This record gives sequence, C-alpha cells and structure tokens, in this order.
Amino acid sequence: MASVANWRIASAERERIIESVIHYNVWFSLRAGVSESDQMQRVRSFLSDLKNRGQIYDFRLLKNRATAGNGRLAQFHALIMFLNSDQFGLPFGEIATIGVHAGKHGFMIENVSEFIVEVFDEMPETSGESN
Repeated sequence: MASVANWRIASAERERIIESVIHYNVWFSLRAGVSESDQMQRVRSFLSDLKNRGQIYDFRLLKNRATAGNGRLAQFHALIMFLNSDQFGLPFGEIATIGVHAGKHGFMIENVSEFIVEVFDEMPETSGESN
C-alpha cells in the first residue's frame, strides 16, 4: 500500500512540476553540405551537457517528416524544457558571458543556416479535462 501512496505523491509532484515547464522551441536548417549525423551529434552533445549540469530539464531533437524545402517549418526542431523561469535564465546567462559564437554553443551553431525560436509555457489542466 505504501508504494501506491508514494506513487500518488510522486505523480502529484510531477504534475506540479510539469505545469510550470517552459518549452523553448528552435526550428533550424543546416548549411549545404553539412553532415546531418555530425551536426545532430553537436546539438545533442551541447544539450546533454546543459542537462547534465542542471541548466535545462530535458530536451528532444526532432526531424521534420516533410522533405527539405517542402514543409512550412525548418528540417529540424530542438524542444528544450526548463522547469521554471530561474532555470530558464541559466544557459542564456552563460552564453551571454562567453559569447554566442564561442564555446560549445558556437561549435553547435556554426553549421546552422537559419533558425526560428518560440517559447511556450505549459498550460495546466483545468478541472473537467480528461487525458
């Protein structure tokens, strides 16, 4: 019975955390001739480092199913999640200090040809909504 109670507490805590998550979305394309696998490894390495240091909560890397040039959005999408506004500011402060084109961030973006950024807040469920 204790495991059920612990699960309920963990579930409630997870819901509290998820309701405050900030989603930083970056849609991006690569420069012509750049190796997709090499570049995605650069992106994954940069974001994994941020996650391991607690600067972001989590991330996902997505590839558009539309063929290049046939979709409305760029070919790749990085979805970066932050637990709250305090965490959201951490990597931006670090990048501002060292410079956007320096360090791991600079290495990651040197093969990006274009990008669009949008930031979304997680919307909490309202009573009566079902999953």
